[in-house]
Amino acid sequence: MNKPLVLLSGGSSNIFRTFFVDGHPNPGSTICESERPFLLGFSSSLHPITIDGFERDTFILQAEVIEVKAQKPNEAILALGKVDTDPQFLFPMNNGVKVREASQRPSHGQNGSAPKAGDRVSFRLGYPALCR
Repeated sequence: MNKPLVLLSGGSSNIFRTFFVDGHPNPGSTICESERPFLLGFSSSLHPITIDGFERDTFILQAEVIEVKAQKPNEAILALGKVDTDPQFLFPMNNGVKVREASQRPSHGQNGSAPKAGDRVSFRLGYPALCR
C-alpha cells in the first residue's frame, strides 16, 4: 500500500468530549464518530457532561410503579430491572427520584413524594442503559 492515509479516525464518540467540550483537539485526526453525543445530549456515559444547546429527550424511558412499600411509603418497586436496562445509567427526570437498587427483575426507587401503583417514572438514558 503505497498511498498515504487521507482519513484517520479520532476514535469513538467518547473522544467527542476531549475534542469539542474540553477543547483539546488532536491535529492528526480527521474523523470523530460522534453519534452518541448528538442522540443523548451529553458527552459520554462516564461522568457525563450536558452539552449546551443539545437536547436530552431523544430517548425517554418510563417505568410503571408496580408496588409501594407499606412500611416505607416513599419507596416504590418499578416494572424495570437489570434485564431491561443498566440502572447505573438511568437519570431520573422527576425531582426527588433516586434509583436505590436494582435486581434482575424490578428496580427499587425512592421518590420525594409518595408514589402510587400505576404511576410512571421517567428517565433519561445513558448509552449503556439505552443499549440494553
